[in-house]
Amino acid sequence: MGISVVTVLGVDVDELVAIDMHVHAEISADGHPSMPEHLMAGSARYFKLDGDRQPGLPQIAAYYRQRRMAAVVFTPPPLLVQYANTLLRDKVLFGSDFPLLTPDRWLADFDALDIKPAVRPLILKQNAARLLGLAP
Repeated sequence: MGISVVTVLGVDVDELVAIDMHVHAEISADGHPSMPEHLMAGSARYFKLDGDRQPGLPQIAAYYRQRRMAAVVFTPPPLLVQYANTLLRDKVLFGSDFPLLTPDRWLADFDALDIKPAVRPLILKQNAARLLGLAP
């Protein structure tokens, strides 16, 4: 379970309609799918989806540009793990994607990641508690 964040620089925020904070690229830049075919098919049935389920980053960028929107895109490669341990350590939040993934499954996958011990509680609870005003 690897995720990377694609950052677009030079965006004029005043011209944007919205900023979508949770966009999935279901295929990585090097062609690896984000999940096995049976899960892709199951999620398509659950969300009643059709059409291209695996657009690449250029297609996603074009889609959002046409709508004057920005997107934070999560893809499968280890870059977010690196950033979560450093630059984004106070920004990354736990989010299971339930019911597609149960918290138990997410936590098991999270345990297998190379996340520093000091960063784990930030991602699992402390960053969200601070964001929601539940902690200083």
